[in-house]
Order: sequence, then structure tokens, then C-alpha cells
Amino acid sequence: MRNKNVLKVFKTIHKLTKEGPLTRKELTRKSEFSSGTISNHVNTLLKEDYLIEEDIGDSTGGRKPVYLNINAQRNYLLSIDIRVDGIKIYLFDLNLKPVSSYELKIAMKDFKKAISRLIEKINEVLTSENINLDKLIGIGVSVPGLIDEQREVLIFAPNLEWRKVNLAAELTEHFAVPVLVENDANCAVVGEKYQLYPEINNIVYVFIKEGVGCGVIINNELYRGTKGNAGEFGHMIVDYSKSAIPCYCGSKGCWETVASEVYILKRSQQALKNSGLTLNKSRIPELAKSNDKIKDIIKETGYNIGIGAVNIINSLSPKYLVFGGGIKKYKKYIGAEIKVAVENRTLESFSQDTEIVFSQLDDRAISIGMANLLFNNFFEIEQTKG
Repeated sequence: MRNKNVLKVFKTIHKLTKEGPLTRKELTRKSEFSSGTISNHVNTLLKEDYLIEEDIGDSTGGRKPVYLNINAQRNYLLSIDIRVDGIKIYLFDLNLKPVSSYELKIAMKDFKKAISRLIEKINEVLTSENINLDKLIGIGVSVPGLIDEQREVLIFAPNLEWRKVNLAAELTEHFAVPVLVENDANCAVVGEKYQLYPEINNIVYVFIKEGVGCGVIINNELYRGTKGNAGEFGHMIVDYSKSAIPCYCGSKGCWETVASEVYILKRSQQALKNSGLTLNKSRIPELAKSNDKIKDIIKETGYNIGIGAVNIINSLSPKYLVFGGGIKKYKKYIGAEIKVAVENRTLESFSQDTEIVFSQLDDRAISIGMANLLFNNFFEIEQTKG
């Protein structure tokens, strides 16, 4: 699809048909193009199998109306969600609808072994779904770490212990398709907006698991900053005391050192060190139901999260501040604490304009966002060739 105007028509149809098929007349009315231009470009898209025609309308006495729709099976996208405890693989069709998902529970600290197993699994998925590489638009990889400006090299993922690894090159060597690498929080904010808040232009997504990642959309655009890694609010300093907790980044008192699942686990282990209990992350939610010490630690973490939220709201004044990730399982304990911190510490005019919510999509936000970024990246690449 090398013609810029054909591409624009396709993307317009792709957006409009989310609500269902439409006729050429409806497309003309809702787009910036003339009926003649629409007719020519639609014919091109039909010839290239990007669109299909459907006789689903009711006749009013004349010719039965013909509706246009995206040919969802023409192409597919692979969204790879790399996590500390394994990998999830999602297959999306051209309508950006999930077709299937697969999971790899493997040790992640050894980069070469993890990627080798991922490549094997991708081949298994393509074979199982009967998809040839020529039908694959590309592969998107979301990771919890810093990415280079070209969205290819993972600079550093502390919880994976991966540093300066070229994920794109590793996958491109085996699959001759475009590969896009993106931070998981950036994917999450795109997914949340696409799925739930399409009309909202300013959103911040705070992704809290082992650490704290933030994705920022300003004026309807994913904000990356000068070097492509804006949004590292997890490393703003919230504790300047001598007892501030050291952070892997080399500093002390970073927000994520007192506002993550790791913080909850470490504080809980300290509180119960003489109890004889073997404590891990999965046991904490159940213990919190009956143990006031654990409950208080979680509430304290909620207030710490709220302090970071204050800084984000005062700095960016987003319409929505969304919290997601593993921290969501503590929602009933931390929700009120976040609200107290925001109400007490945020500039009044800002706090009234920002709505704080928890993610409705959970980890699916990452895969949905990755599919959207990959789709847009692919068709933007096509456009520059025109």
C-alpha cells in the first residue's frame, strides 16, 4: 500500500468500521475525500484484499446496499509480552482483535535461552494457526525496561537482568518481518486509551509490579521525550532522608523503592521474620485479610503511591490517571490511601480535573497497546515509501 491517499482511506475505514460495516456513501460523508476519490481507492483496496464487500443491507425498493469492511484475515500481528515470570504471546487479526494467546513459563534471567525458547514458540504458534510469514505484519515486543530511540535495543531491564540486548535483531534474524520493541507501560497506556478512552487526549498509566513504570499520552500522542524514554516517574525522588532506600538506578529514595510489590514483600518479610512463615508475593493478599501488620504495610504503600500520583497530577494534569499491574490486587486497601494523599497534597485546581481509576483491562492493556503501536508503525512505514 504505497499510495499515501490510499493509505489514508484505509486507515479511515479501519477506524470507522470499529462500529460496523459502512457503505461508500457513508464513507464519503464521514471522510475528507470526494466520492470519486473514495471509489477509486476503495477499488484498489478491494483488489489488494484489504477490504471485503458484504450484501448485508435491506433493500428499500432499489438495489440492495453494499457494505465495506476490513478483511480481518488478510494479515496478522504478534504481540509478545515479556515478563519477569515468563512470556505471553498474543495473535491479533487486521481488525486488531485478539485471535488466540499462548504462554511460556520459563526462567527469564538467561537472555539467550529465553529468546531461543521464544523463537521456537513463535514458530509453533504460526504453524498451529496456519499463518505464513507473508501474512504477518510484524512482531511487537513489550518489555519492562528502557528502550533505545529506534525501538529495537533493550538498554536495561533490571528485574530481568538484561542489559543492552538487541531484541529486534534477534527476532528479525529468524522472522523476516518488522520488529518493534516497546516499554510495557507505554503499551499499556495506548491499550487503555484505545479500548476504553478513545476520545480522551491526556492519560497517564502507572504500571506497578516489581517496579513502577509510567506511560504518558499528551495531546493524543504517546510522549517519549528527547531520547525516547520519558515517563520514568518511578525514579523521581520522594524520600530525601538518610534512611532512604537505595534504588538499582544508583540513586536513593526513588518512588518505586516505596511504592511497588517488592516494597510490600520486603516490609512484610521484616514484619513476620520471627513468625516462622515462609513469605512470598503470592501469599500476601491472603495474609492481609487477617493480619493487621500486613494490612498496614499495604495501606502505607498505597499512601506512598498517592504521593507519586500527586507529583504526576501537579506536573501533567491528565484527565485520567490509571493504575494497573500486580498492585491492583491490593485495590481495596490502597484505593482510599491514594485518594487521601491526592486530596491532601495536590493543587486543588488540578486534583478536581483528574480522575483516578484502576485498569479495567489488567495485563491485556499491554498486548492491545502493542498491537496498536505495531499496526500504526507498519502503516506509517508504508506511507513514507509513497
